[in-house]
Amino acid sequence: MMCKTNLPHSLWSYALMTAARIINLVPTKRVDKTPYEIWHGHKPNLSYLRVWGCDAYVTSDSDDKLDPRGEKVVFVGYCNKSGLYFYHPDANINSIKRRGHFLEKEALDRGTGNNVVDLKEVRESPTTAVEVGKSDALEVVANESDENTSIRRSSRTRKEPERYLWNLEGAEVLVVADSNDAHANYKSAISDPESAKWLEAMNAEMQSMRDNKVWDLVELPPDSRAIGSKWLFKRKPDMHGKIHTYKARLLAKGYTQIERIDYEETFSPVAMIKSIRIL
Repeated sequence: MMCKTNLPHSLWSYALMTAARIINLVPTKRVDKTPYEIWHGHKPNLSYLRVWGCDAYVTSDSDDKLDPRGEKVVFVGYCNKSGLYFYHPDANINSIKRRGHFLEKEALDRGTGNNVVDLKEVRESPTTAVEVGKSDALEVVANESDENTSIRRSSRTRKEPERYLWNLEGAEVLVVADSNDAHANYKSAISDPESAKWLEAMNAEMQSMRDNKVWDLVELPPDSRAIGSKWLFKRKPDMHGKIHTYKARLLAKGYTQIERIDYEETFSPVAMIKSIRIL
């Protein structure tokens, strides 16, 4: 799909989501129904499917009456909220629209694009099972008990990125730039020789929240769960590399929420330039 178009490689995730959606809409060899029909209980609607990567025209968001009403974009995927993802090449941004005019015939006639994507073939042993250990590497175990039911998995060594840390005593570890420059949890900061400065930073953070009234105390609705919180500690150096500020931030564990169970949509209160001009 990526080689068919001239889209940037940063849109590979949209191609992946589209491919997964299409796979769930087609029959499989194991059952007579599609995965979508098994999960939802009814046959899927295929009328909304479009050629991925085709050009399309959508309504422009410009408020200037002299500007064109249509804008040429590229279709890159489906949104779960009855919308479509479009890529704007000129602005290098993505947007969600409900409808558009698709140029599918032109996309099918233009042939293969000049976008080159290198894919490496991974050959797997048919009698290899992989067991995940506590270390970075994977322990490969030969499974010769039953050749017919052997598990085929990759035997390559997997390693966590350096920007992530392991969990410390069950506490959540945050993404930090340098483990020597920050603490992963409250217990680690309190046991530090400079614990007094970390406590001062925590008190300043709590006082700032009280002064700005960032929360309202309400009753927890029935059949609901409260979201936990965690601390992020960071030492901030000056231009000469000397530590001059100790920062502590209290963050909510938003990643524990599940879409369509704990929330329907997310948004950020961003000020529009029109509102600033009116004020």
